[in-house]
Amino acid sequence: MSSTPSNTLATTLGEILVKDYLLLDAEVLNSGDLSEQLKTHLAYLIHQNFKEFRLMIPHDTAKPIIQTLESFILKAPIPGAIRNYLSVNNSTKFNEQLTINPEVAFKQWLCILPSEDFKYDSLRKKIWNLAQDGKSIMILMPERVKEWRGHTSYLKRIHIKGANFALSASYQFRWGLWHKKNIKEIHKSKLVSMWISPGICDINEAKCKKDIACKLEVITAFKTSPNDL
Repeated sequence: MSSTPSNTLATTLGEILVKDYLLLDAEVLNSGDLSEQLKTHLAYLIHQNFKEFRLMIPHDTAKPIIQTLESFILKAPIPGAIRNYLSVNNSTKFNEQLTINPEVAFKQWLCILPSEDFKYDSLRKKIWNLAQDGKSIMILMPERVKEWRGHTSYLKRIHIKGANFALSASYQFRWGLWHKKNIKEIHKSKLVSMWISPGICDINEAKCKKDIACKLEVITAFKTSPNDL
């Protein structure tokens, strides 16, 4: 099922993407105001008409924090769930981590969040090894990686090998000088399998509105499938 591109002012992210995927890192999860931040996120979800949401968290998140997230999900007016990701650097042994922590994968996906200094050479052989075990890599926020940022050729090479990408389109992680144009080109090349929210978005803040407008323009420029992981 695919959405039909539309540039009407009434269009919201949730009408096209259906599910929101919020990336939560350890810093946010361990903050003293996590519950309040989640309320801010809920306002964003409702404002953008999302039908469901997912909270992406490190697989080793402490149980008390998970309980806080589960409580939020139970009280939310739209369905939600938790999904795990694996934070990786240039020395991470993917297969070992998957064997030790099988819960980090869901469906056929292993979601990874690479470090900012991550290198292409640390990944290319591991994509094939994971494929042999029936797992596909979903790379969260490739725009965080300094080596790749602004160089779409890296994404194309990685995608050809079998990896997928979850992109944010946020100006916080500019993809080169012509950010929006470049993100559209990435989307047109069908390199994005999932659109992700890189952090809590306060709909009253200008930077949040700017990111929403950018993502909307990108996903309405070309046919975009709903988020469905």
